Amino acid sequence: MKFYNSNDEGKVRIRFSTTASKVIQDDMSIFSVKSISEFINIVVANFYNEPANKASINHYLEIQESTLKKQLSAAGLDSNTIEHTLRYLIDKEGKTSKKRKKDEIKSTRMEVEEELQGYLTRKNTIPSKCYSLRNNVKELLSTLEEADFYYGMSAPYVKCTIEVYARLPFIERERIYKKEIYDLLNTAISEKLPLRIDTNVGDQILSFKVFPYKILPNDLHSEDFLACYTIPIDSEHTKRDKGPASFVLSKLTLKTVRIHSRNPSPLCNTDIKALEEAIRVRGIEFLLDDVDDIDVYLTEAGKTLCMTKLAGRPKINILPTQNEYTIRCSTYQAKKYFAKFGKDAIILSPLSLRNEMIEFYKEAIEGYQNYSEE
Repeated sequence: MKFYNSNDEGKVRIRFSTTASKVIQDDMSIFSVKSISEFINIVVANFYNEPANKASINHYLEIQESTLKKQLSAAGLDSNTIEHTLRYLIDKEGKTSKKRKKDEIKSTRMEVEEELQGYLTRKNTIPSKCYSLRNNVKELLSTLEEADFYYGMSAPYVKCTIEVYARLPFIERERIYKKEIYDLLNTAISEKLPLRIDTNVGDQILSFKVFPYKILPNDLHSEDFLACYTIPIDSEHTKRDKGPASFVLSKLTLKTVRIHSRNPSPLCNTDIKALEEAIRVRGIEFLLDDVDDIDVYLTEAGKTLCMTKLAGRPKINILPTQNEYTIRCSTYQAKKYFAKFGKDAIILSPLSLRNEMIEFYKEAIEGYQNYSEE
């Protein structure tokens, strides 16, 4: 049996769960996607080869076996040992009978199928809608062996794929949706090719020649960043030495990123060491900003907030008997982080940052005072 669509136009009618619907809307906003059908097609096409994709049961099991083989190979085992180990893991008693192997695989398959059936039968009040499938997704469906499980219907397979996707952490969803960008960046990194990246800086669009190093997550593993060196591409700054920088991948698109040159421009060891040190000191999100010594006073409530609000937090060691701290980070990071503390974090120095914080809170007060409900 093969997958088929409910009509000749390649449209499928699907009712997503409340969770999936919310994730779709959130991710469409983050990735600046206007069409739900476009979003669904990209996810289904890109998600097929991901280890987390359980919608294609056979392929999922193949990926798990392939991953295990790579792990065993990385341990330095020879091919015969790897095969024996795989057989042992499939059949814990080390027997090689096909029946035992089939039982193990069947058991794993049943677990996956039960989870997928949960996605298929989960009830909700969200109405079903029609979505168009692109030709590449139709071609993908034509290659799958799961048609019998889904009764030959494309809609349940697409639904399961999106439901699995929606339950992944954002950083994994980002890697799936923006697969083409990741592939482009990884190619540039492996081949040491310079990139051109156009990005918004304030109210301007600036272009940079980029020397990529690595794709790295932030400390909370909530977002990926491209760590690199950059040189502005404009007449005023072309002679400026390259400096460390990072770009958040959720904001990069194929329209704003491209290969600048096919001539390799590898980073030297000195550059790499300096970049790694900058990442260690500043954090991957704040490579563009110079660091400074920031003196801050924290109330007891502020110390508690500092221990619980981890996103964007400068490196600080909170002590029970201490309220004043000197933090080494950029003024931008300090302002962004401590602005939400209110009276529980007081910037003492530098004076310029202290005055910025005062103006920030003054403007907030004025906003509250001037606001009136109509």
